[in-house]
Amino acid sequence: MRESPQLVSIYDSYANNLVIVTIALEKDDKTWRKAADKFGFVWKHQIVEENQFVLMSSIARKYGVTEIPAKFLISPNGELMGRYSFKKIDSLFSLKE
Repeated sequence: MRESPQLVSIYDSYANNLVIVTIALEKDDKTWRKAADKFGFVWKHQIVEENQFVLMSSIARKYGVTEIPAKFLISPNGELMGRYSFKKIDSLFSLKE
């Protein structure tokens, strides 16, 4: 939740060059909806996966998520480029503009 304003800022800055996909690993989807409304998550791709043990969800295991939030960059070709901080993402995209 702490990083939600940074995520919205990255989206606002680079919406034309960056596709944001949020995946919420939640015990129930009400928590996610409340956060999405509060922080203004307006992008098209928002996925919620419910699991009583969020880090044991299939998507967390598939991508090796061991802490939340986890941020990944995926190339336009669909290749996983790695985990990046918002600061690093901002620096990568600000160089392109």
